[in-house]
Amino acid sequence: MAKLSNEEELSRRVLLAEDMSRWEGLSLMDGRVVKLDLGGSQPPLQGTTVLGPEIGRLAELQRINLNDNKLSGPLPLLECLGRLANLRRLSVSNNQISGSLKNISVLKHLVDLDLSRNAITGSIPEELGSLRELVSLNLSHNELAGAMPTEMGGLSHLCVLNLSHNNLCGYFGDWVGSMQRLQRLNLGHNQLEGPLPSSLNCLPALEYLHLRYNQVYEILIVAFRQSNCIHLLNRFRMLLFLVVLW
Repeated sequence: MAKLSNEEELSRRVLLAEDMSRWEGLSLMDGRVVKLDLGGSQPPLQGTTVLGPEIGRLAELQRINLNDNKLSGPLPLLECLGRLANLRRLSVSNNQISGSLKNISVLKHLVDLDLSRNAITGSIPEELGSLRELVSLNLSHNELAGAMPTEMGGLSHLCVLNLSHNNLCGYFGDWVGSMQRLQRLNLGHNQLEGPLPSSLNCLPALEYLHLRYNQVYEILIVAFRQSNCIHLLNRFRMLLFLVVLW
């Protein structure tokens, strides 16, 4: 058996699982680990101690995919992940992750964060708005509650925002108007109420708007440019929707 490099030896200690056959999910470039893909592992990864603290030393790691497993407990090793200056994509969708999004701001270099289909609780923290490089954010199908913080308006690079199927409440604020690159917005299946913000009319890239099953009420006139995918469903209270295309 060929001798392992220091990087490979370190990589083998990132997971605490004894079955090293799963390391086929590693991708290396110039001897450095750039991708850890353990999504849909068979048998599924389980428990709370999947990642070891050594992961914080994989300096070139760009992407982590742990989707479709049975991971539980809080988000693992946020402080260690926060030290990975090259980490751009973190996907832990369809697991059993619980706890809050506290300290999520350490992931300040991410462009894609997918924590959908878990059991995350608490409110959306104001610090989420500090992840200014985010292009895609999916927190759908969790148990998030409370109002959406106005600091989310700081996510000016965001193109995709999905917060559907939670327990978010309160008013849908004008902060959305700061997301000039937003293309897809899904806030369906929450408890949002009150008038829709006029700033929705000022999103030039918006192609998909889903607000189904909320308690919003207002006359909404939205102008979509290059819109081939419009999905604004019913179950609004006293809502008239008018789409103007040109």
